[in-house]
Amino acid sequence: MSLPRADHLKDVLLEIVSRAGEDPDAVLGAEAFAAVAELAEHADHDVDAAYLLGAWHWVRGPLVGDDERAREVQAALIWWEKCFLAYVDELPGVLVPALARVAPRIGDTPEEWSLEATVLLDSSAAAECREVLDRAVDLMEAAVAEAPAGFPDRAGLLSNLGLARHARYERTGDPGDLDEALRVHREAVARTPGNALFHANLASAVLSRFGRTGARADLDEAIDLSRRAVSLADPDDPDRSGFLSNVGGALRQRFEAFGDDTDLDEALRILRWALDAVPDDHPDRGRRVECLANAVHARFERYGDDADLDEFVALARTGAPDLLAAALVERFERTGDIADLDEAVDLHRDDLASLPDDHPDLLDARHNLAVVLTIRSGHTGSGVDLDAAIDLLRQVLAMPPARTQARAWSQLCVALRARFERTGDPADLDEAIAAGRRAPRGTASRANLGSALWTRFEHGGDPDDLEEALRHLRAARDALPADHPDRRQVLTNLAIVGRAWHEATGDEPALHEAIEAATTALDGLPAGHPDRGGYLGNLGLALRALAGGRPGPARDRALDVLREATLAPGIAPSLGTQMGHSWARLAAEAGRPDEAARAWATVFARLPEVTDHGLGRADRQHHLSLVGNLGAEAAVTALTLGDAEQAWAWLEQGRGVLLGQSLEGRAGLGELRRVRPDLADRVVEARAALDADPTPDAAGVRSRRQITDRAAQAAGWQRLLDEIRRVPGLDRFGLPPSPAELRRAARGGTVVAVLASDEGCHALTMTGRGPGTVPLPHLTYDDAIEGANLLRKAIAAGESDTVRDVLGWLWDTVTGPILEHLGHTAPPGPDGRWPRVWWIPTGPFAALPLHAAGRETGVLDLVISSYAPTARILDHAARPGRDRHDSRILAIGVGAAAGMEALPWARGEAEEAAALLGGDAVLLRDEQATRDAVREWLPRARWVHLACHATTATDPAAGYLALHDGPLTARELTGLDLSRGHLAYLSACMTADAGARVPDESIHIASALQLAGFTHVIGTLWPVQDRVSWRLSQAVYGHLARGADPATAVHLAVRALRERRRQYPDRWAAHLHFGP
Repeated sequence: MSLPRADHLKDVLLEIVSRAGEDPDAVLGAEAFAAVAELAEHADHDVDAAYLLGAWHWVRGPLVGDDERAREVQAALIWWEKCFLAYVDELPGVLVPALARVAPRIGDTPEEWSLEATVLLDSSAAAECREVLDRAVDLMEAAVAEAPAGFPDRAGLLSNLGLARHARYERTGDPGDLDEALRVHREAVARTPGNALFHANLASAVLSRFGRTGARADLDEAIDLSRRAVSLADPDDPDRSGFLSNVGGALRQRFEAFGDDTDLDEALRILRWALDAVPDDHPDRGRRVECLANAVHARFERYGDDADLDEFVALARTGAPDLLAAALVERFERTGDIADLDEAVDLHRDDLASLPDDHPDLLDARHNLAVVLTIRSGHTGSGVDLDAAIDLLRQVLAMPPARTQARAWSQLCVALRARFERTGDPADLDEAIAAGRRAPRGTASRANLGSALWTRFEHGGDPDDLEEALRHLRAARDALPADHPDRRQVLTNLAIVGRAWHEATGDEPALHEAIEAATTALDGLPAGHPDRGGYLGNLGLALRALAGGRPGPARDRALDVLREATLAPGIAPSLGTQMGHSWARLAAEAGRPDEAARAWATVFARLPEVTDHGLGRADRQHHLSLVGNLGAEAAVTALTLGDAEQAWAWLEQGRGVLLGQSLEGRAGLGELRRVRPDLADRVVEARAALDADPTPDAAGVRSRRQITDRAAQAAGWQRLLDEIRRVPGLDRFGLPPSPAELRRAARGGTVVAVLASDEGCHALTMTGRGPGTVPLPHLTYDDAIEGANLLRKAIAAGESDTVRDVLGWLWDTVTGPILEHLGHTAPPGPDGRWPRVWWIPTGPFAALPLHAAGRETGVLDLVISSYAPTARILDHAARPGRDRHDSRILAIGVGAAAGMEALPWARGEAEEAAALLGGDAVLLRDEQATRDAVREWLPRARWVHLACHATTATDPAAGYLALHDGPLTARELTGLDLSRGHLAYLSACMTADAGARVPDESIHIASALQLAGFTHVIGTLWPVQDRVSWRLSQAVYGHLARGADPATAVHLAVRALRERRRQYPDRWAAHLHFGP
């Protein structure tokens, strides 16, 4: 066959094989058969033809029947045996082990066998396939054994055998291979003492033995051998820069092992020479860059110079991509620059995406990405990152056992504990501890397990968990040397747990141990370090515990430290807010209201960072959960200073933050549309973009681009608000309420915020004349928490007597004194005009029915009660602008929802509500009440009645109405435009329950509907009986038909029900009215 003909046939076959996935018919076609038949007759000595013939059989295998498939694979193996050496890196990995065992050797002489072994050792397959290394070792053993006496390059054969043995040791860890490599390398050097390369090869093997033994003598010998290689090499020897790099790398290792600074200085000098000696396009330049980068990093760890860290990142970026992600994470941990962490996430994500499912590095890639996602979540509070990290770690642990899994158990412990702190799901915490117990008992894993056990103690109170946590953290501390990079975090966790142990047991030495640990963790941390604020805060809290509420040096020192922590440059916004909260509380406790006010001002100045629109809603909510009761405590400080107006301002800033953010784009929108419709359209568009959390990729990871885009949207939103506020008459668009706006919210009555804090309990009032205050001297913060918990338990158990006792206590200590102060001490006079009170319950009061408090006489006998999440939302709900002539009614009744108890009265209740309201009614019953149908009709309705199940969730925005085909959540309702709405009657359970995690956010189904546009909403604090709900709705609609406003209608209906069921307050006290 002529050469042109052979090349043509190979081109034909290459095209067919390359396109097998797109055009399988071509593989089975006549042209392919003809080319294969002709080429096969002349391919015995043509490795390219052999490769293509094997490839054709291989791709044909999946296209034929089972019987024929095995023959195709066998045929592929036969052809590929002939070209194994030439195409070892192109062959399917699954076949390489078998081919490495059976392929014939190339040639019959020691020189040819040595050449083949060298090619194999340089192949990518050698790094992934043990059998390739075995073949290389066997070839070199045969070459050395068969070389005749006096063979001129016997030393070269020995050195190559040493390289093969060393390579196999690096893969398998078999010490026998390393010992044999050292023996033959020494013989090669002895035979040719002037050969630089042989000295370098021996040095490499000796350095590996140091890695195994830690013996300084091995390291010293490796350095001496490497220096000898440099001295033997000619100045123009192309390998000389590599020999220099070996010297520098070994010197770095000796510095890291034994701490001699002169070794590091020399290493850096030599490694810079080695790098300068190779051009930018040299194939070994990347290795030179990596060696220098590692030495620069070692100097950074020694001296902490930021310039070294920047150089480490720059070197990694230019020539050591495997180091870049780690370098960026380390710089982030030093500087707090989130851009570095985002880039590291992207690098690991791209690395993972590039690997096939059967790649040996897949587990490491998943683990590495999970680690940086967990770190980023800890800084930003991102739940998306945390969920993705947990999924990745579970994927790692689902695979067959591997080295990576030992680390993955401990990392899963960390991630699950972090998620528990976000969601409160005890299953996460129990799984975290189980994962921590499965991790090997190393220092890091013991520290992580200890922290998880402490967290479970904090929420469950089991002293055994706390004692075990303390034991693990002490063991971790004792195992770490003073300069270990993980020591600070271990000491910090030990300080936290030691403080908790002291609080639980009174163990004074444990508290002093905690203070010592927190102090030691701070040692040597530079003033600008981004973690310094957190370490200071930990010390400040330990000193506060030592003070024990007593004046003295410990409390003074605690105040100083907490102040410094709050104001520390670079502190993460969420952590800075928490530290400011602690500083303010301690200042108030110390009787320093001026300093407490300064602390609160700092907290509120930082709050916009904690709730930045660039974060997802769940992340913002999590940050707020870490500083609970913020508004009430700050307001109490302002009252201590005699400033009720400031108290209202801080209360409004610290409560309903997320609702307020949603209100930014709604309040005043109608007025804006009248004067600048273009800006109104931009508000609607921007608001929709910010309300939609970014969608992660297939791995559950948000990319740097998504994060950047989200930040740009948040910045654009702020610019849009600034532009609107420059429009005449709209200077306060989207801003918290001014004093005048607060007074306007109270028109026609009194707004009353009930405040409880450790520094005192008060009612903060607002009327059209201005703010006021009512002290509540017989109430404590702990009393309020106990009352709320007692009520929850009594409702769950159906204990009406206990509920009645709680309502009596609430009257005696809270509502009775407030109404007496306001002058509401008797029922209305002959004119029948009832006074109005709008309650804003804070903290634990969010779970208590203030409107139902009383004994023989109660709130229901003296005033009409309504509720408001904040004064700002009350003012928004009272704004005119809705079409009063629209009478469309939407009535929904769902008697049966999947997985829930039947509601036999729900369907009839909806039908009767539609009839009682009259007008243009749309009735959705059972299977008609789908998510899509309700979402379609809600925006069109002025009056809405919903009779169905509703549930709350750990995340209050995930509370939902149970419709026929699935849940409709509070968060989804918030996103609707319900500006036509006048009254929404929620005849469902717990639609006004804000939950226990973030009660001051007042996020529930009722507030969602009011925020979305309804003027009035009727909801419930706890589960109510189906039949009771029906009867109450009949009464409410009857009063409405007789001309009563919604607040009055609810008031009169509840009073009437109370008179019939006074001994069962759990049946009549749950219903609330929201609105003006």
